[in-house]
Amino acid sequence: MSKTARDYALEQIEKYEQSSILNPQNSPGGLVTASQYENWFKVFDNRSLHIKLDTILERLPYERNTDE
Repeated sequence: MSKTARDYALEQIEKYEQSSILNPQNSPGGLVTASQYENWFKVFDNRSLHIKLDTILERLPYERNTDE
């Protein structure tokens, strides 16, 4: 089974989550406040939606219609 645009989008989101400096888990100081987590979840929700849409639209021309 080949990867779909959704699979590629989820991989991109995972990479973003692991590398984003806005993610409190990536904070070098170790001290994380509740407001940092709140901000992260807002940013992450918004950004993950953008990543999904961008990836799907980018990959859509390459996907084959499996219904045929």
